[in-house]
Amino acid sequence: MRSIAVYARKSKFTGYGESIETQKNICLKKIEFEFSKPYKELPILIFEDEGFSGKDTNRPQFKNMIKKIKNNEICAVYVYKLDRISRSVADFANLITVFNKYNVAFVSSTENYETQTPLGRAMMNISTVFAQLERETTAERIKDNMYLLAKTGRWLGGAAPLGYESVKVLKNGAIDKNGGNGYNGKKEYFFTLKIIKNEALAVENIFCVFKKSQSYTKTAEKLNNMGFKTKNNNFFTRYSVKSVLQNPVYVSADKRIFNYYKKQGLIINGSFNADNGLMIFNKTKQQKGKHHIIKNKNEWIAAVGLHKSIVKSKDFIEVQNIIKEKEKTKHTKK
Repeated sequence: MRSIAVYARKSKFTGYGESIETQKNICLKKIEFEFSKPYKELPILIFEDEGFSGKDTNRPQFKNMIKKIKNNEICAVYVYKLDRISRSVADFANLITVFNKYNVAFVSSTENYETQTPLGRAMMNISTVFAQLERETTAERIKDNMYLLAKTGRWLGGAAPLGYESVKVLKNGAIDKNGGNGYNGKKEYFFTLKIIKNEALAVENIFCVFKKSQSYTKTAEKLNNMGFKTKNNNFFTRYSVKSVLQNPVYVSADKRIFNYYKKQGLIINGSFNADNGLMIFNKTKQQKGKHHIIKNKNEWIAAVGLHKSIVKSKDFIEVQNIIKEKEKTKHTKK
């Protein structure tokens, strides 16, 4: 005896949108009251993917459901809405092929779409096209926002790197120490980085010592002996030294560094300014509850920051070349 599958998906663990529980209940009511006759005695299997996007089918419970379909264990699949199962036209077309091959009915409980009639199949295909269009439009809007942020050169928040502190700046350019009046009685502000002299001195020494020693460990030992500490007031290690050396936030945003990053495929936004530091936008893809994914460099946006630089571009590039050679030697030895 084959079972009925109820599939529920929610992109994020938030209070917005229909919950997994709500999706399941609506599907179960649909089965009970509208499609109960052919499936009245059949068992129901529940598949839940919470925290997974509908942009692809790389979801654990979805894969489990497909496996059972191919094992001929499922005769029908119910979802709350079409986009719960897929937002990709290509993926949805492949799914319909699988459903047809294994004689599995597909029902969207709130949209009254199903695969049992030509009209139902056509309506589902049309809806999937618009779901994908919405996703791609959202992605373009996010990309456009990144370009706008890059033009401002602001700090997007989070812990400031060694050498800087994050400060709140009012729209008129004044540092907001006491809240300020803002605009029309509302505080309008953004964040930028302000140099901390003793920490900036530590950064300068890290680059200087590493250029001579070409060793993370020796650089860490030297900095510790000089009495410098990390942002968290700890001793330097080879890892904390390497992190500083590879951070482009310190480098002068001049013509040399822009050409350096342009050759690597980065998108260059705006004109250069040797006095200010560099900002890299759109570098990572944020994932709630997971490690962020580093994007391809041709998606990164390099722009002039509002903050002052600490390291000259010539020195920064020289250090990156040393690091590159060290990595190459490391892999060659293996």
